[in-house]
Parts: sequence; structure tokens; C-alpha cells
Amino acid sequence: MNDLDKVESILFSQEKRFRLVDIPGAGRGLISTSLIQPGDIILRDKPVILGPGVAEDGTYCSGCGDISGSNLNLMENCSCGLRFCSVSCKQSWHTEEECRIVSSIPEPKPNQNYWLITLRGLVSEDPRIGFLQELTVQEGAGRSKEEDEVVKLLSSFGFKEKSILTVYRQLTANTFRRGRGRGLCAGVAMVNHSCSPNSRVWWDESGSLVLSARVKITPGDEITLTYCSPLLGQPSRRNKLLQSKGFICRCPRCQDGTELGTYMSSIRCTKCKPGLICPVGLDEDKLGWICSSCGFKPNPEKVSGLLKKVEDELYGLEKEKDPGRKLLLIQQYIEKNKKLFSSDHFLQLRAGDLMVGLMNKLAPSTSCIQTKEYYTRQTLKVLETLDPGLSRFKGFQLFKLYQILFEKIVHSAQGSLKAEEQFQLVQDMQTSLLESKFLLSGDRFAPPEIVENANLLVRALNQEQVEQIQDKINQKYKIVKSVYQCI
Repeated sequence: MNDLDKVESILFSQEKRFRLVDIPGAGRGLISTSLIQPGDIILRDKPVILGPGVAEDGTYCSGCGDISGSNLNLMENCSCGLRFCSVSCKQSWHTEEECRIVSSIPEPKPNQNYWLITLRGLVSEDPRIGFLQELTVQEGAGRSKEEDEVVKLLSSFGFKEKSILTVYRQLTANTFRRGRGRGLCAGVAMVNHSCSPNSRVWWDESGSLVLSARVKITPGDEITLTYCSPLLGQPSRRNKLLQSKGFICRCPRCQDGTELGTYMSSIRCTKCKPGLICPVGLDEDKLGWICSSCGFKPNPEKVSGLLKKVEDELYGLEKEKDPGRKLLLIQQYIEKNKKLFSSDHFLQLRAGDLMVGLMNKLAPSTSCIQTKEYYTRQTLKVLETLDPGLSRFKGFQLFKLYQILFEKIVHSAQGSLKAEEQFQLVQDMQTSLLESKFLLSGDRFAPPEIVENANLLVRALNQEQVEQIQDKINQKYKIVKSVYQCI
């Protein structure tokens, strides 16, 4: 038995629809051995380790990373100072050795987000952790600030610096977000990245990470996931993947400067009005830029500097505390950058999404509802191209659209819409809700209102109406199995 066969036999059961193989230029990966239809479950993977993720206020479970501030009084406290959402969670993830080490850390203890899950990996005896590839660090980059803090803290308990860095980088590269926490599922961690993936992951109610097909996967296809948001533009995806995962993506989308025809990373050409300047040279270390119409090639450093300035400006606006001022600044940001970007540019979409969130807190008005609907539909339009198939991201966006359309129906009850417009609006609202439920069925972290509202709607409709919506959704996502009925 070779090394790959050994790893495969430990990570996966005998009944599987893929093989673990070496992928040129990408390390190990999974190759389909059978036809996998959209919605099919490829793998259910129980976590090896769970732990806190990013939660600035500290109101999370030290075991699974889940919990909200409103439930603090229900948390199970440990003598070492850690808090857990339940006794069973504490017993599952908090060992005696971990408790002893944490008890020795003086108060106030440093932020758990950086060191606790690494400690959990160091004291674990699970052999699957050893199969994981580390985060690739660029030559000459040195250690990050977070790595320095983790090494300084944990080396004082007898762990070797090399072991600490290895486990830290393994978990950085291979853990999956789980609500407000992170989880390591060693089997799913073998799946490589693509910005145009054919599968997706979601946490089910049993606590497993589920890998399922987004689109049809044929025998011999590599099974892929995305490690970042589909709504990040190419330069930002490139930087994020390089910093957080240690590689430059060379998938088909990343090698297409037009972003599959959406131009979501392009800027308007200063030499010709219709042209859009797109990133090129995507296989090289540095990006170049060229106009799709006139061929103008601007200075790459100037373009990159301009984009970074505009992106940093938006991230700065996100930190504004006053909601009214924040909304005004974002509106000004979008208007100002219409001269620089198209409406599909990822920064305009991001700003629009922020504006929708802020407007949800305002009293409904016709203009407010129209603005929210416009930006939500704009995002969905781009997702149809960049995130096709059974998209989890699209499921959340469709639920947003449902809420906006419901608000629009209530607001237009005074007779501002014609009968046929009202009928179409109701149909759009119903389809948005049931399609959202379809895409997020079984997802532990989907808003519970989706299921509650969908069930109410189904009870209000007759069987023929429900079947018509179901058939429409099945046709859209090419669902061929009648058993895949999520409405």
C-alpha cells in the first residue's frame, strides 16, 4: 500500500465516489470515480477539532466556537477560565491536559482565537492531523504577528517552536468556518480550491461537515471547493488566498480577466469611453492591466495602488459607528465610483450590500425598498454567472430578496401596483423563499426563519402551486432525482 492509499484508507470509508490522488501543481486532491448529480452528498465528515474563530467580543463557546452573548448565563464554566455552551461540548473538546495548560496561563488570558485551537491540535493524538499540508509561507516573509504570539505563549509549556508553527499553519490552511468558530475535518480538507467549484460544504444538524455537488460531476473530474467569497474580485481573491492559504489560484475564472464576462474586477478606461481595463498576466507573480477595447496598458503599480486605496476606503466606512452617517457615506462612495467602476464591480456590489443592511433598519418607504431590491437583484445576477448551481451564498441572498419583496407587498397594499404587477410580485416572493429553503436545506447555520416562513407558505398554497414551484427549481438546477425534494 503506497502513502496515498494509506491516507485514503484512514480518512475515508470504503464506500466512496472518489479517489485521493496527486494533482499536478496542487498537491493531493479528490477525483470523482462515478457520476455525481447536483445535490448528491459526496462526503459527511465529523470534525477532528473544533475551536473558536473570530469573535471580537469574546462571547463564544471555547469548545465549538458557537454561542451568542444573550446565552452567556447558560454557559458551562470551567475552573481553568474557559466557557462552554454545554457539558457535552466541554467533554468533547476540552481534555484534562488542555485544562491544566490553560489554568497555568495568567489572567488576563490572551485572545483564544489565536492559540486555543492550536493547543488543541498539539495535545491531540489523532493521526489525521499529520496528513494535513501546511500553509505555504512565502520565501523571506518570516513569521506573522499571530504566529509570534502563539509560539511565545505555547513554547512556555514545553512545546517545540517547530511543532507549534506546523500545527498552527496546518489549521490555518485546513479549517473551515463553523458559525463563529472553526472546525478541522481532515477528509474535506483534501478537497482543492477553485473559484469556479463544482461542490460546496455546509454543516448539518448532527455536527458533520457535508460535501455535496453543486453541479453535475462526471467520472475523472476533480472535486473542488471555493475557499473564499465568490463576490471577491480577482486581485482581492489573489491576495486573500496567498495570505490565508499560501497559493496563487490559476483556475479558469482567475485566468479570465473579464471574470467570465462580468468584468467585476475591471475599471473604466481613461482613453476610450466604452472600454474596461481588465487584469492580465494572471499566471505571473504580478498583475498587468489592459483595456478590452483600445488595448491601452496603464501602469500596473498605479492601477493596483488606486484599487487598494478605493478598497481600503470602503473597509474604513464599514467601521463607522453612526448608522445614519455610515449610510450617507456609502451612498456617496457608490455615486463617486460610478465613474471608475461598472455596477457589477465587486466593490460596488459590496457597498450596495452594506447599504441594504443599513436600510433594513429604516422605516420602509418606496425609494428605500426599490434601492434594496435593486442591489440585491444586482448581486444575484452576478452570482448566476460566478456562483452557478446549488450555491449556499445564493441561498442567503435569495432570502434577503424574499424579505424585501414581502416588505414591498405590504407597503404596496394601498393600491400603488396594478393587479398583474401585484400577482407577479407575489410569485417572485414565493419562489425566492422556497428556492432559498431548497438551497439551504439541512444547513445548521441557515436562518431558522427560512424554514418557518417556507412551511407557512407551503400550507397556504395548494399542492399544484407547490409542485409548479418545485418543478421550476428542479429545472433551474438540473435536479434529476425525484427524492431531492427540499420544499
